[in-house]
Amino acid sequence: MKEKGRSYDKSSSDIYTRYHRDVFRLLALFVAFLVFASFVAISYYVNQFQLVREEKQNELMSINSAKINQIETWYQERQGDASVIANNQMFRVKVGRVIDFPYDSSAVKDISTYLETIRAAYSYTTYFLLSPEGKILLQDTRHPEPLLDEDIHFETEQIQAPQVEFSDLHFLAGEDQIRMDVLIPILDENGDGKSQAFVILRVNPRTYLYPLIQNLPVQTDSAETLLFRQEGQDVLFLSDLRFAEQAALKKRFSINSPDLPAARAIRGETGPIEGIDYRGVKVVAVVAPIPHTDWYLLTKEDDSEIYADLVKSGKVVAVSMAVLILVLGIGSIQMIRALRLRLLTSLSHMEQEKEELAEKFALIFGRGNDILLMLDENGKIIEINDRGLDALGYGSEEVKMISFSDLFGEKKPVGLHQQQNVLSRDEKGVRYEVELFRKDGTFFAAEVSSRYFVSGESGYYLEIVRDISERNRTLKLIRESEQKYRSLLEHSTDGIFMADAAENILEVNDQGCQMAGYSQDELRAMKVTDLVKEVNLDARPFEIGPNGGELHNKFVSEQILRRKEGTELPVEVILFGLADGRTQGLVRDISERVSHRKELEEAARKYQQLFDDNPIPLYLYDSVMGKMLAVNDAALRHYGYSQEEFLNLTIDNIRAEKTIPVARRGRSFAEGEYISCPWKHVNSRGETIDVEVTSHSLQFNDRPAKLEIAVDVTEKLQIEKELKENINALSGIINSSPLGILTSDMDGNITLWNKAAEEIFGWKAEEVMGKPSPIMPDPPHESLQEVVQKIVASKEGVHYEAIRKRKSGELITVDVHGIPLKDYRNRVKGLLAVLSDVSEIKRVEEANQKLAEERYQLLNRLRLQFNRIPVGFILTDKELNILDWNPQAEIIFGYSRAEAIGKSQFDLIIPPESHALIREVIQKTTDGKQTEVVTHENVTKEGKRVTIEWHNTALYDENGTFIAIMAMAIDVTKRIEDEKKIHESEDQLRAFFESPLVGILFGDIYCGIFSCNDAMLEIIGYSRDELEAGNIRWDKITPSEYLVLDEAAIKQAQASGYCTPYEKEYIRKDGKRIWVSLGFILIGEKKEDTVVFIIDISDRKRAEVELRYQQDLLTMTGRIGKIGGWEADVVKGVSSWTQEVAVIHELDPEVQPSVEFGLNFYAPESRPIIEKAFDELVHSGKPYDLELDIISAKGNRKPVRTTGSPVYQDGKVVKVQGIFQDITEIKEAQAEIK
Repeated sequence: MKEKGRSYDKSSSDIYTRYHRDVFRLLALFVAFLVFASFVAISYYVNQFQLVREEKQNELMSINSAKINQIETWYQERQGDASVIANNQMFRVKVGRVIDFPYDSSAVKDISTYLETIRAAYSYTTYFLLSPEGKILLQDTRHPEPLLDEDIHFETEQIQAPQVEFSDLHFLAGEDQIRMDVLIPILDENGDGKSQAFVILRVNPRTYLYPLIQNLPVQTDSAETLLFRQEGQDVLFLSDLRFAEQAALKKRFSINSPDLPAARAIRGETGPIEGIDYRGVKVVAVVAPIPHTDWYLLTKEDDSEIYADLVKSGKVVAVSMAVLILVLGIGSIQMIRALRLRLLTSLSHMEQEKEELAEKFALIFGRGNDILLMLDENGKIIEINDRGLDALGYGSEEVKMISFSDLFGEKKPVGLHQQQNVLSRDEKGVRYEVELFRKDGTFFAAEVSSRYFVSGESGYYLEIVRDISERNRTLKLIRESEQKYRSLLEHSTDGIFMADAAENILEVNDQGCQMAGYSQDELRAMKVTDLVKEVNLDARPFEIGPNGGELHNKFVSEQILRRKEGTELPVEVILFGLADGRTQGLVRDISERVSHRKELEEAARKYQQLFDDNPIPLYLYDSVMGKMLAVNDAALRHYGYSQEEFLNLTIDNIRAEKTIPVARRGRSFAEGEYISCPWKHVNSRGETIDVEVTSHSLQFNDRPAKLEIAVDVTEKLQIEKELKENINALSGIINSSPLGILTSDMDGNITLWNKAAEEIFGWKAEEVMGKPSPIMPDPPHESLQEVVQKIVASKEGVHYEAIRKRKSGELITVDVHGIPLKDYRNRVKGLLAVLSDVSEIKRVEEANQKLAEERYQLLNRLRLQFNRIPVGFILTDKELNILDWNPQAEIIFGYSRAEAIGKSQFDLIIPPESHALIREVIQKTTDGKQTEVVTHENVTKEGKRVTIEWHNTALYDENGTFIAIMAMAIDVTKRIEDEKKIHESEDQLRAFFESPLVGILFGDIYCGIFSCNDAMLEIIGYSRDELEAGNIRWDKITPSEYLVLDEAAIKQAQASGYCTPYEKEYIRKDGKRIWVSLGFILIGEKKEDTVVFIIDISDRKRAEVELRYQQDLLTMTGRIGKIGGWEADVVKGVSSWTQEVAVIHELDPEVQPSVEFGLNFYAPESRPIIEKAFDELVHSGKPYDLELDIISAKGNRKPVRTTGSPVYQDGKVVKVQGIFQDITEIKEAQAEIK
């Protein structure tokens, strides 16, 4: 009981120690929480401060950029107004009129009306018209404002350059009104680029510019946007300030102000600026220069407003922290009280346990199954239980006479005394095995568990002895079994491991170590899951224990083994559950299997992609049921179905002919065989199309199926049909031609020989086909190779007479036309020759020549008579073969006498279409023996057509024998052409005058109208009776403001004979005005009569007005919505975008980009997305609608929405187009809503 008391005292001391330790830990935890919570709160506040500041800076930068864009747009609109005035030709003329005639009230009124229209339409305050010397020619009398001499001096300096200029903001003289002048040069009409005058349009910035600047897109109590510029060493505010009335052009600060954001920006500081504004209030500001001006735009907001929400949230966090600390403090106190209560409760329980422990000790010591001994510090037995007495064979008194070590015999455990000393020092138990001897001398193996304890002042050993003889025998058998198992383990070609239920590796063989790259000691310190990659190969869970290796169950999975050197090895893991709860695993290298599997998967993916993206229609159907199983996009486009519709069809639904084509009837095809034959198919619109179907039998999902390729051959069949018809027609022409036609290859081998060639040369086609041409004569005539080279070298072919050979050996003269035959690549692949036999013609020519020489002697006496006749004089026979030809005939026809003698007029000067007529005239001449006069066309040596008046007379001798025909030729070409031109001119003028398309007016420069066509009367609405009555004058139907244009046009026509067409208005009879375009010429000796040509352009003018309205509306819509359009021609490789898209990119609107140029503006994270979408749009026609970020030319990040859609031509994408929108404000609005 003393021992138990000591133990109890120690336990109670531990409880007190634990109590004090828990209280200390609780207090330390409370303090640590206070420190951590304070750190988190401060870090959160600082982080939120930075986020709020960055968000506000970005917001101010966006507002500043948007306002600058709006100001630039305002500038461009003013420039546009100025350009309209500067480029108005009528206005220039009017201004010139006023300069030349200052008292021309009509011109002054027209200018005033025009400028007043501009002033009222675009909200200008007044206007001035000044001479180049600064003299005021005209000013707005209804809205007068002063124009100081210094202003005039400034304007005339600016007007030296022929472009629109803007003055700076300035006060009106003696008034508190701010103005800005737009300076517009009016160039003179002589085109020298000098200004004849200039117009000043005055702008009140408080009407639009200042409100534009001050109007912010967000609700705020302190933010504002203002204009300023540097003036000397000061910062001058140009616009009204939100918190300082009438400050524009008055409030200024030193440029050296240290904290003023405007001054810091002028000194070169960039980016967001934190400083003190004109009120002395801390602000965050963004400053940027306005292009093309010396102005700066500043956007700012007070710190107090920016961080107001943050301050509020900080107060809330502070209060929350205080409440939390208070709650935790109260909780800590309660926990300390609970610990105190637990201390008292534990002490009470220990008293109860003390009593129960004494009872249990007596029970265990008396009835335990193990041998229990109690030893004193010398090892002498002082207590032993009944089980010990029985096992050792001693009596209770005998055993107390010996020491515990006496029972060991001679085999005492090594270090027993050292173990006892250790026990006495640290009160820890030890366990060892020993052989104990019984009283009878026998012994048994025992496991001794020894523990030292103190009771009272003495120390004792408690020895628990357990007989382990049976266990040792069992362990011996197990060791023998393990030895066999280990032998098998070490010689296995697979990795084998043993793991417990907690996945700890217990054993692993050498092969497993080699596969993992670790030693056995390293692996025993690891878990199985440390070697397995999180992503497995077959998507099966890998677990050790209840789910992975249950008893007698086998679990197989494929995993990735992570090796020591960092490489990965695919393995197959087989797990077996063992009876003792351990798991045995087999690891097998499957690298080759995984590699083959990947190759199969990649091949399957490529084949699927090849099927889906193939441009040729493909579909797969069940061979038995005919149901469609798969289809690619090309087939869907070809047949006009959606994928869902097509897969609901059967093969018979797309076949127009239900019967099998002849090419496939009665045949059975093995699996894998390719069969191709024509079919007639029907598309979704019910149209029948011809297709060439290639079918391939295969197994698909364990069912017989067919893969078919359907190529549309409708157009091909039509072309083949037309080609056959053309070939048949050409063959008929060639075979029926009276000319010999033959073709050959480049070696001269005959490839075509028509019937006429057979008749001319005597060889049949079958005798010469594929052989060298047999018609070439022997030298010295040209060879076959020379003919080939001559024809190939020619561009347009050759034409000449040559000697050729017949089959009989006879040489004949032939007329040869030869051309080279070329393929589609313009390469010569053969020759074509057209030949005609001219031998008979040659003999006739020779006979005629001989006859002509004989008759020449008879007619020689007539030569002197007609050589000097001033008309062409020609002697011929009845066949019109020329016997003589005088010099005038040489002049008329261009042939010399030597060239004409012996030639037939039919071959020389008479065109083929006149042969029949001339033969008839000659017949009448010779039969009637009288002179026949006829006029017809003849051909000169140069090929020119001339009209000749012929006087033909037949000459007979005294016996009435025909001698010759004497023909006199008079050239009447010019006379007939002049007459024809006169008739044609009259017809054309009449047709033009009567045309309803153009109004024609004959009048004079004194406003008279003599005549006009119906189209002119239709334009002005008057009748011809009113015209003939003299009731119409062109100055009465012309509005007064256009008469100055008419005067200028008359001056131009008097100088050059005509005027440049110009536009004006006419007043119709009904009072309506109508726009016309007119030009005129001056005729007559005095150049006072006019011929005026008038075109009604009212429809065009209305269309121009509507187009300008639509363009302005579109521009305004794009400007307001920050949206523009773009287009890219993928064929030509050019692209374009609208002005608003250039503005969004912060580029010059004149810049027209390439596709690559536009893609370069996308942010790095957005670039791959837009490139992929654009590539799919171009190649597959897939539209896109994306929201991405761009980096503008000025470095600003903007969220944008971009869309793209295809434009098809012949089924291909030829253009892509879409919209481009700046969605910054939309994103900000969405963020505010959230």
